[in-house]
Amino acid sequence: MRIGVAEGRVGEIDAVFADPASYEDGSRDELVALEAERRELEAEIGRLMGEWEGLVE
Repeated sequence: MRIGVAEGRVGEIDAVFADPASYEDGSRDELVALEAERRELEAEIGRLMGEWEGLVE
């Protein structure tokens, strides 16, 4: 997954978390799944950034 795509998805997830309606309408399981996905994406972004930085040096 490319960095920009992963960062875009993190932004989408953050928008869901920022919307108060998500907590009223969304199920707890869905929010937990989104948080897990966000953690995975952040780890992937970190890994990709490390690879990119290694290539630049």
